[in-house]
Amino acid sequence: MLVKSVLPQKNALLIVSFHLKEQFCTRFLSQHIHMNDKKTKTTNIMTKKITALLTMLVCFVSLAWSQQVASTPTTELTTGFYVIKTMSNKTTNGGAYVYGDTSNKQVRSTNKSDAFPALEGTTLTDKDSYIWEVTANADGSIQIKNKSCGYYFGAFDQNGWSLGSNSCTIKQSFNVNKANNLSALKYSKDNNWFILKGRDIVKYQTGFNKYQNITIYVCANTDTKLSYWYYDTEEDAHAAENTAKFQFYKVEYDVPMPVSVTYNYLLDGNVKKSVTIGGMTKGEFPEPTELPAYVSVMKPEGIVTDKDNNQTFNLTCTITTPFQVSDDSKKYYYYFQNSNNTQTRLFANGGSLKFREDAQAENLNDVNGDLWYVTGNPFDGFKFHNVGANKTATSNQILSDTGLPRCRLAFSGTGGNDIWKIYKFDDNSFGLYQYSNWGFGSAADYAWNYNNEYVQFDKIDLNTLPTDKSYAFTLTPATITLPLNYSEADDARFATTCLPYAIEVANAKGTVETFAGKLNSEKTELTMVKVNAVPANQGIIIKGASSDERVVLNVIDAAEAIDNDLQGTTEELTDLTGVYSFGRANGTGYVGFFRSTKSTLVANRAFVKIDNSASQSIAMNFNGTVSSIESVNTNNATMSNAPVYDLTGRRVMKMVKGNLYIQNGKKFIAQ
Repeated sequence: MLVKSVLPQKNALLIVSFHLKEQFCTRFLSQHIHMNDKKTKTTNIMTKKITALLTMLVCFVSLAWSQQVASTPTTELTTGFYVIKTMSNKTTNGGAYVYGDTSNKQVRSTNKSDAFPALEGTTLTDKDSYIWEVTANADGSIQIKNKSCGYYFGAFDQNGWSLGSNSCTIKQSFNVNKANNLSALKYSKDNNWFILKGRDIVKYQTGFNKYQNITIYVCANTDTKLSYWYYDTEEDAHAAENTAKFQFYKVEYDVPMPVSVTYNYLLDGNVKKSVTIGGMTKGEFPEPTELPAYVSVMKPEGIVTDKDNNQTFNLTCTITTPFQVSDDSKKYYYYFQNSNNTQTRLFANGGSLKFREDAQAENLNDVNGDLWYVTGNPFDGFKFHNVGANKTATSNQILSDTGLPRCRLAFSGTGGNDIWKIYKFDDNSFGLYQYSNWGFGSAADYAWNYNNEYVQFDKIDLNTLPTDKSYAFTLTPATITLPLNYSEADDARFATTCLPYAIEVANAKGTVETFAGKLNSEKTELTMVKVNAVPANQGIIIKGASSDERVVLNVIDAAEAIDNDLQGTTEELTDLTGVYSFGRANGTGYVGFFRSTKSTLVANRAFVKIDNSASQSIAMNFNGTVSSIESVNTNNATMSNAPVYDLTGRRVMKMVKGNLYIQNGKKFIAQ
């Protein structure tokens, strides 16, 4: 539990329940003060309560300033905070307490006396120099650091080292891997007393160019100083009177200390970015920073401790971009729109990029130029691919906001950029930008900005993002809408199509379904087989309930092959030899395929082709229900002198084959 920052950091000692008690007091006071505003008659009573609670809080604060030291020594050294007691032939009155003398950078001890009573089992106030942080290493060694000055317990230089009276020094920085590093100490026990020795064998100079391998032990030098000596065996060290023996008394010491952690942001198992966050004190792990837009990670659970200092944590990224990212295995198709006052659609017009009114392409084959898919990630940037042009959205020159003509978005350009970062514009749209430093004073982030007919690039400040909707773009899942024509005899609605891209019904749980067809051996009947997704260039029949006036189809990148005797065309057919086209029978009015009586078959239609057949029609079997047909109605859309309109409501004087129009309130496809 954290000690609040209002306490002196130097003297703040852990009190586990202090934070909870403080929260209780704070809530209690705020609630009753609010009540006191409404009930003035209780003022005196509440004042007494508040006074009592403030007294309690002061007590809690006082307790947080001092912490009771364990009354018995530890039997196992683990990482934590301790008061260290030492015993040797230099100490009196049952031992002395080790402290860090920062003025001389030495480890010293203070004998117990009336002027300096025992510390175990008592509370400490203003005695940080007597608090030592022990770190237990994986190899069984320990390091001891003074909490007052941050210096470590014991290091010396082995080169040419000879035994003498030098005190055990404390050093703030050294290489912990060096053999002469006595800060990494081994220890052994004699009852509850530990002796400390160097982790490694060192060389002792016994004469000119003469050395002896020895083990160094911490010993008492004078009544206040600790130093080093060596012994032939560990038994000798335990038996020697001047060997310093130590007891460690646990202290739950929680001074806020600077802690640094590193977060690795992982995407698909790869580190995309590393961020180090420092200067923390104990508490929850810090919130991750420097994340791109639409990226989130879960910070580590638990409380930061000293053990976490300089540790690295791998955090897996969650991506929430307003579009799905494509790869080699699957592509997700979208329409690219600007969200200005009149929403417009970015499309490929041949080899160039243009905007038009955000509406379905008049010619179904042209939808390919409207289709986009995205690759990349928020860290490295994204590429926006146009399906029809098979190119990426690119600046037509080095990114800048100057020059005539201005730098614009295109499909190619000298020095052009086609990798884009995104930022969140609002809940429904995003902005796109990239950094560029094309010349003196030009270093900046340049964002897409819709300018009536094209995208130009303007400098933006990522700390103060633009709010004009000319900077806002959306990707909407690509769909097409087709009308369904009602057949009274079948009490159902139908359409036929063949498209240069794969599709599926948008509402798979609805009443509209797509069908392939299989001819019987006599070639007089088609068994209609429901298919969930249709590959490109496949002729199909679409059937809906009588209430389904239209069907919405998702445009998808691919679909599994289907077993289908229906053929299809995306171009107008003029050779209709053996061709049976979809229509309604004279007399019965049921749908079926009939030998064509016209000279052409418009684009985007399914048909059946049978050579050398005398049959004039082919019936359709939908789940056991066979259409009863006689002869073809060659004029599927009953025409009159009533005016004809396109889907935007504009009157049309001349129709184009294959396009959708409205007459007498009903939609039809011009033949």
